[in-house]
Amino acid sequence: MTTDRIIGVICMGLGLAMLVGALQIQQNFPGTGDPGPQLVPLILSGLLVLLGLSLALRRPAGKGLSAETRDAVEAATEAQSSQVGTLAPPSLPRRIGIGVAFLAFLALFTPLGFSLSATLFLAASMSLMDRLTPRRVLTRTAVALVVVVVLGLIMTHLLDLAVPGVWFA
Repeated sequence: MTTDRIIGVICMGLGLAMLVGALQIQQNFPGTGDPGPQLVPLILSGLLVLLGLSLALRRPAGKGLSAETRDAVEAATEAQSSQVGTLAPPSLPRRIGIGVAFLAFLALFTPLGFSLSATLFLAASMSLMDRLTPRRVLTRTAVALVVVVVLGLIMTHLLDLAVPGVWFA
């Protein structure tokens, strides 16, 4: 539980730092009704502070419960985790692989553009979450491609954003 509190405090600190940085962004045309470039960072920093605060102040599970109720909850949790369809968290090497995939996405975004770098990142991270078989990798790559196409369509046509490297404009 202490780890949750530490991570919550870190998230709150990052959110507050992001909030301070967002407030220093210059508005292009103040008073025109355009929300400007501050809107999204302000919303995200506020959410990060709220989520960090809720994580830091969260009550431990089972506190205030009787011993019998706590045992029943633990037994139900064990029974649920032993079911065939549950997905265990990835191992440490796989988590490191997902982190490397994210860093590769950041590094490849400018040279490859949004569509290709996002497809590679999503396919790699989804594949690293479970067993690696050729069929699963192909399936996850297809899902990543569909997600990227939908996101690209939303960004270019609905939000009218100019994102570099979107395959369709």
